[in-house]
Amino acid sequence: MPHTISILIHLLASALSGVKPKAKLTCTKWGDVMTLAIKQQVVAIALDGYQQLHKKEECVGSLDKSLLMKWFSYSVSHESQYAKQLSSSKKLSELYYANGIMTYVLKGFSIAKCYPIPSHRYSCDLDCFIKPVKTECDAYEKGNSLMSAKGINVDNSYYKHSEFQFENVHVENHRFCCSVKRGKRTKELELYLQGLLNSEKPYYIEDSKLALPPLLFQALFLVEHANGHFLYEKMNLKNVCDWAMFRKKHREQMSWQEFNDACKRFGLDSFVECLNHLSDYILGKIEFEALSKLEVRVLEDTLKDIASQKTKSKQRIGKALDVLKSSWKFKYFSKNSMMKELYHSIFAYLFENEVKLSNLTSKNN
Repeated sequence: MPHTISILIHLLASALSGVKPKAKLTCTKWGDVMTLAIKQQVVAIALDGYQQLHKKEECVGSLDKSLLMKWFSYSVSHESQYAKQLSSSKKLSELYYANGIMTYVLKGFSIAKCYPIPSHRYSCDLDCFIKPVKTECDAYEKGNSLMSAKGINVDNSYYKHSEFQFENVHVENHRFCCSVKRGKRTKELELYLQGLLNSEKPYYIEDSKLALPPLLFQALFLVEHANGHFLYEKMNLKNVCDWAMFRKKHREQMSWQEFNDACKRFGLDSFVECLNHLSDYILGKIEFEALSKLEVRVLEDTLKDIASQKTKSKQRIGKALDVLKSSWKFKYFSKNSMMKELYHSIFAYLFENEVKLSNLTSKNN
């Protein structure tokens, strides 16, 4: 394990579970550690770990003042962004609720509550799934119309969700929780997840109308979301930390047997087993040597640096090329081969203008 990566993992273990390294951390390139933490979207959490270890004199080679202040600025920025996003999201949920719409938080604030310092979990937007409170209506279209009526530009060109800016928060208003155009598996998972939203009364975040989905929904959505990034884009350490903290927070409340059964049904069992081991490593429960060769390969893929494309067209081309280079991922972590997955996706985008779930039967019971 490269030294910079090893240092970052130790910082995360300290911040998230209070685990100290076996020997004092020796580092002369803290700037490289901070840069890696930024790219992996865990920069504020890593600073928390450094501060804890520094207080206990577990670090050798302290940060110089200028670098420490720069690192602090990222952490303060996260805290400020979190507060602004929460305030704006509350207002949005109240506006929706006043118009008969329930706002479910898919990630963001729901998973941030699992962290020691919620505001240090980086989030750039609000992912929400909205549904009618009582009377039946097309909540997705109604939610978009409410924003348009306020003079807010709504981009609904993507089949899965619309996008708009509400005050200080970028919102993804989801029509579907999953990428349902990938095939029958994701369509059936979509039906299952939506069925779970009808199974329990919502629990609200603080004094808002931001509703938390049931725990089983949250667990399956987190894994499916991470799996999608891993197969089609790029998973990062934030995805692993999210799963680690969710498991830690809800260890006693979750019905893990029901979760495992659902993972097998929807082809997520091999991926979640790998994710479990990686999250144990992030929390300092196991050593690097305990990871299998395949798990190390997944970790290396998670940590690799990729150039971001500015335009959407170049992003899509880049994603397609990455998928073509990643047949091994589909071999070990997908029921379908890479070519079959691509065939489903290309066929759906070319010929499936409207996604229909009505011809499938959900077995959510």
